[in-house]
Order: sequence, then structure tokens, then C-alpha cells
Amino acid sequence: MRRPEYLSARRGSFYKDSVITPDQINGGFELIAGILISLNVVKIYRDKKTRGVAVAPLAFMVLWGLWNCYFYPSLGIMWSFWCGLVCTSINGIWISQMIYYNFREKRNEQRA
Repeated sequence: MRRPEYLSARRGSFYKDSVITPDQINGGFELIAGILISLNVVKIYRDKKTRGVAVAPLAFMVLWGLWNCYFYPSLGIMWSFWCGLVCTSINGIWISQMIYYNFREKRNEQRA
């Protein structure tokens, strides 16, 4: 894949001789975030309940991640795209779990 023009080797460019690109660094952060968020997914799955986490900030992060999945390819930064897709997917699973377990808990309280 061709590097975006703004990252191409130019006279005096910081990235000219880089082995690792800013795209790869950003993609690494996105991937690490996804891995760390997956710890929350496992925790909620084991506990079957949510405590102390608000849905609204997480919903915003999912929307931001979806925007990035559109935005990154337009810049030609595909490492960020693929790793961001992983992070956004895991965030989506997490928010789905939160909504499901909160709904289930409220339903069980109404039955009791």
C-alpha cells in the first residue's frame, strides 16, 4: 500500500527514514485499547451484572470509533483503520452487554 502523500519522504521530513510510521503507532494504541477493553467484556460476562459504569460515555466512544472507521481510510492510514475496527467492535460488545444485563436485572426486579 502506498503511503499517504503527507507522510511521503520529503526533504527534511521527520518520517523520511522511519521504520515505524505514525499510522502504525496509532494502530498499536487502538489495538492495545481493544485488548484492555476486552478485560471489561470478560468481567461483565463472568459477573452477569454491571456496576459503576455509565452507558453514555461508552456510547460516545463507539460512535467516535465508527467515525474513525470512515475517517482513517480517507487518510490512507490502514493500520489505524483495522486496529480501530477491533477496538470499536469490542466497545460495541461491551455496550451491548451493559444494556442486556441492565435490562435483565430490571426485569428480574419487577418479577420479584
